[in-house]
Amino acid sequence: MAIDVQDMIASVSGKANIDPTAAETAVGTIFSIFQHEAPATEVGALFAAITGAADLATRYDVTAAPAAGGGLFGALEGALGGMMGGKIAPLLHGIERLKATGLSVAQIEQAGMALIAEAKGAAGGDLVQTLVSSVPGLAGHIGA
Repeated sequence: MAIDVQDMIASVSGKANIDPTAAETAVGTIFSIFQHEAPATEVGALFAAITGAADLATRYDVTAAPAAGGGLFGALEGALGGMMGGKIAPLLHGIERLKATGLSVAQIEQAGMALIAEAKGAAGGDLVQTLVSSVPGLAGHIGA
């Protein structure tokens, strides 16, 4: 059953008890992580089931995040990126973006769980589980 991304954002906002703008950032950021890190076929299937998802992912592109200038984030990104074949940077940028919205870790997890539940309803549980499992470390950050 197809769903509109704006309906999904409203649902995530209500279920996670967060501001609609923060919910939009969370949904768009997680979709962008999928877009860059998950298998293209599965991402295409998810985005086909959620009208506007691809545009939202592009608007919240995690690869457009500013490059780490050093410090702990830069060191962590460099070390983990090397171990994971460079695939960790979009996830780290996404998590940093979510934290920058002022959401707590618990709120990020609640928003993630609400998004995953909505996505499963729209695109199917197996597909969404494949997407989440294909991004190392994502499940631990979004409560999935």
